[in-house]
Amino acid sequence: MDKYDKEILSVLLENGKIQLSELSKKTNLSVSSCQRRVKNLEESGVIESYQAVVNPKLVGMGFQALVFITLSQAAGEKITEFEKALEKIPCIIEAHRIFGEQDYVLLVATPDLTAYQEAYDTQLSSLPNIKKVETTLLMKEIIPHRIILCPFVHKIFPRTNSPSSQ
Repeated sequence: MDKYDKEILSVLLENGKIQLSELSKKTNLSVSSCQRRVKNLEESGVIESYQAVVNPKLVGMGFQALVFITLSQAAGEKITEFEKALEKIPCIIEAHRIFGEQDYVLLVATPDLTAYQEAYDTQLSSLPNIKKVETTLLMKEIIPHRIILCPFVHKIFPRTNSPSSQ
């Protein structure tokens, strides 16, 4: 990946729906070069997908909680079984295995506290191999997920704005 690929990534992180002609202008590359480079970034797996970022509140899922899970046994098949069970719970919108006292942190979204309690009682607490579940309610979103990479990518991949015919 060279500086032009990094420049393309910077622009695409800001606007994944940008037209190739506009991407070409912003990166000072030809349209054909942009098209080839984007295709290479996609085929190599650098760009995994393009997604719409949905506002949870506007689709009725404004109640969010972080759920910290400690497993009874954190090894082998028990981990696989637990992780497969997580995939079946639709209110879990993110799940991460972590280092520390707990083994996992989940981001759960539901319409309200009552719906969260129901999900907790019927799904989260019945996950396999659980020793302990702790819930922290989210009070306020400070930095939305959709823009986390954008400020940092410019520090990691500074904009070049240098002309090129590549």
